[in-house]
Amino acid sequence: ITPSFPATLTALSTSLTSLKLLDVRGCRALDGESILALLKSNPHISTLSLAHVPAVTDQLLRGICTALLSIRVLDLSGCIKVTNTGVMNIVRHPVQALD
Repeated sequence: ITPSFPATLTALSTSLTSLKLLDVRGCRALDGESILALLKSNPHISTLSLAHVPAVTDQLLRGICTALLSIRVLDLSGCIKVTNTGVMNIVRHPVQALD
């Protein structure tokens, strides 16, 4: 992974618009902004693994709640910047039924 990976992912977000599953576990090169850009262009992702991604924070989780309409599986294993408050915000956020 090159230092420009977050910029590349953000650029890809305009062409990748029908993802249902995204697994970026362990990707240390990601930043919150590039993750959110990709999620906003793919609102129907239902399975998302962000396990052990250092950029995952409570603030990013708020963005995920807004960006993803049908999230069903969210792996936050090893995301040490996520607090109980961040998890509760996700639990309380309504999701739409899957098609």
